[in-house]
Amino acid sequence: MKTTIISSVSALALLAAAPALGQVTRSTAVNGSAITQTGSTNSATVDQLRTGQSSDITQTGDGHKASVDQGTSTGGGSNNASTITQTGRTATGIAGGTPAAQATVSQQSNRNSATVNQAGDGLVDIRQGFNSRSGSGNIASATQSEVNSSNTAGMNRSGILQEGTNQSASSRQTGDRNFSRINQDGTNTTPVAGTFAASVVQSGDDNIADVDQLGNNNSSTIGQDGNRNTADSFQSGNTNTASSTQFGSDNQASTRQVGSGNTATAIQNGSNNALGVTPRGTSWGTRNVRTAFTPQTVGINQIGDDNRGYVSQTGSGIGLVTQTGNRNFSGVAQDGASASFQTVQTGNDNRVTGTKDANVNVRQTGARADINTTQTGNANQAVLDQIGNDAVIEVTQIGNTNLARTTQAPASAFAESGIYQTGDSNRAEVQQGSFASSFVEQTGNSHQADVTQGDNAFSRITQTGGNGNIATVNQAASMYSTVSQTGSGNTASVYQGVARPSK
Repeated sequence: MKTTIISSVSALALLAAAPALGQVTRSTAVNGSAITQTGSTNSATVDQLRTGQSSDITQTGDGHKASVDQGTSTGGGSNNASTITQTGRTATGIAGGTPAAQATVSQQSNRNSATVNQAGDGLVDIRQGFNSRSGSGNIASATQSEVNSSNTAGMNRSGILQEGTNQSASSRQTGDRNFSRINQDGTNTTPVAGTFAASVVQSGDDNIADVDQLGNNNSSTIGQDGNRNTADSFQSGNTNTASSTQFGSDNQASTRQVGSGNTATAIQNGSNNALGVTPRGTSWGTRNVRTAFTPQTVGINQIGDDNRGYVSQTGSGIGLVTQTGNRNFSGVAQDGASASFQTVQTGNDNRVTGTKDANVNVRQTGARADINTTQTGNANQAVLDQIGNDAVIEVTQIGNTNLARTTQAPASAFAESGIYQTGDSNRAEVQQGSFASSFVEQTGNSHQADVTQGDNAFSRITQTGGNGNIATVNQAASMYSTVSQTGSGNTASVYQGVARPSK
């Protein structure tokens, strides 16, 4: 067995496999370091250059390395604490040589705490105040547990970088070849015990999680249970909240928040769900935990303040939400293979919702069902409900206080609805059955269009060149109608195969 212990300023070394206890005299500081190593080829390095610091390293197994650096002669630092515990596996039956686990902790600001626990192959890199050498009260925790002891294809990797004050981060990995990176820079309120501003929990193999928090009092949570899931969260501003939960395999989720008070929630159940596009590659086992992860397409992208974005996917769905402005809402709960939900909101107080005047998730159920909405302006609402395979809803609103409502439920397979509004205070409402098609185009202000039709029916309403036109279509299955209104104050009513309402 080869054991090496180095302490440049002060250390209390306890070597369980060594013949004697060695102690380094501390001349100027009250730093303390206790190191216990049992196994082969272990290496522990402790460098403490400020007062009141403590380091406790325990290594049992093969090929471990641990390095602790607390405070520098130029940066200051005090009252830091670092605990590293590495429990390795035996080398019996393992091809490719002795397994390795590595842990590095660097604390160069005040009153930081770092904890590392590793079982099996893993790499942990925690840095607190390393670049700015300022801030205090940061907490970092990394736990790694390898599952397949005969797997030598790669190790779990976890990196935590904290700059600022009262940052808190936790990374927990169970499985093989998982990758987690957390970067925090800003000032938070004092964390409550057991809670973290950034939290990553990974269970399975080949999962990737990347969190960037730049600002104050942001919160980001990533939970992955399965294999080959990818989640990315970027926050710049204050009091933003992001959450990604993935159950299954090969799911992708990416959120980006620039501003304050934004909320982004992603829930994925099943496999091959995509909320944004995140490049993977085949070499994540060797990825540098200090290097940022860059998605190709962001799934929930919020620029502004107090926006709300929610996507829940079951099946192999696709989701994209882009919000630029303030107080916008877009939410969906979709269930179906290859279902798609895409929203672009530019302006303030726009809604893509399931209930008028409320923030309620749109319901979309069905294979290959598709909802695509674009809102440009203020206080526009798209109120949507869709159930059926291959059903399609498209809404475009340019202006202010427009209302588009489409209901293709409870059974509306292959139904298609398009509402296109340019102007202010227009209203269009469509309710139809399977294989039905409806298209409403409104240009101007205060137009009204109502369509109710049965299966396999077709309706087209065009209102242009004026204001305040009214069109009503109510027709039974397999009926066909078109209404074109040019000018202002026109009224048209179509009733086919249904009774005309009494006056």
